[in-house]
Amino acid sequence: MKPFENCTSSSDFILSGFINLKDFKIPLFFLFLFIYLIILIENTVIIVLVSTSGHLQTPMYFILKCLSFCELIYVTNLVPKMMHDLLSEPATIPVIGCIIQLQIYSTTGNTTSLHYALMSYDRYSAISDPLRYSTIINTRFCRCWVIAFWLTSFTFAITISFFLRQLVFCDSNIINHFHCDLNPMVELASTDTRLLLLTTAIFSSLILMVPLLFVVFSYIFIIYTILNIPTATGRKKAFSTCSSHLFVVTITYSIILSMYMLPRRATTPQTGSGIKTQQGIGNTEAHYCFLLDNLWWTL
Repeated sequence: MKPFENCTSSSDFILSGFINLKDFKIPLFFLFLFIYLIILIENTVIIVLVSTSGHLQTPMYFILKCLSFCELIYVTNLVPKMMHDLLSEPATIPVIGCIIQLQIYSTTGNTTSLHYALMSYDRYSAISDPLRYSTIINTRFCRCWVIAFWLTSFTFAITISFFLRQLVFCDSNIINHFHCDLNPMVELASTDTRLLLLTTAIFSSLILMVPLLFVVFSYIFIIYTILNIPTATGRKKAFSTCSSHLFVVTITYSIILSMYMLPRRATTPQTGSGIKTQQGIGNTEAHYCFLLDNLWWTL
């Protein structure tokens, strides 16, 4: 905790994630624009097709439509601001705007994680108990869980936002990142952040690790069921129904755990040392992963 008597808290942050990329800003701008448009078109098409096609009115496609909606909000929350920052010098954002961006980022990201758990349960029911699948899993069942996911994620995000609003930023206002994230903001705080960090650790463990464990145990039972299928054709057909989900979940959680669970080197506003790896991984998550996710779902 830093002393903050007789100081004026910063009203704006400077995002320095792109500060050393002067020669690449224009190419990156068009690259981000291209990827953003692809993501918009891809997810919009999925939402429209699932909503209008009678053949796609199944729980699995309902979950996919909800995932597409989450990803539209997630990417729109980040990418347009990143594109603006590439052409701005310096790239600034108001403190309240940074908190709102983080809240949307957290809500949609956590909701997506919870959707993965629901999808794994859907695949488990379809493979392990196909005769009762339509009774166990239906659109009404999925809709109730999706509403619960949004409420849970929003409650987590609004609680963290409340604690962030209490912080004072007296010293540096430079965030060594290309968007607003919790760890870089906490590092700049001049007030005590222990309660904020404790609350975040508890909520994050529940909302990220519980779905992950649910997915892992679901696939243990799925693999066990598949191995007990007597024919090779039957095993191949059963595995093909969940392979895309398993692939995307593995990639996504690998990125999340790499970003937030592995130790990070200390950073400084001047050099941003140690943040480059996190920025690169985060960039992959925000663009490449979302570009491919729903393409894999629809295979």
